[in-house]
Amino acid sequence: SDTINRVRFEPSGLTFNKKASLYMSYANCSPISVLIPHRVAWVDSSLSLLDILPSLDDLLNQTVRGKLEHFSDYVVAW
Repeated sequence: SDTINRVRFEPSGLTFNKKASLYMSYANCSPISVLIPHRVAWVDSSLSLLDILPSLDDLLNQTVRGKLEHFSDYVVAW
């Protein structure tokens, strides 16, 4: 439970041979947020932004897909 949509994969920093896809829902977000493009963001443990990942926003299903190269903390950003 939190005020953000966040996922934490451990062990942090574990890398993939090929990029993996992460799908995150934003269906629980404010209805006004639907008007703004969503992205998957890589953040540190204090939620400071480290990078915005190449992302695809699916408005119909209210999900956003990002391509991951490693385990870490990720959030839905808009």
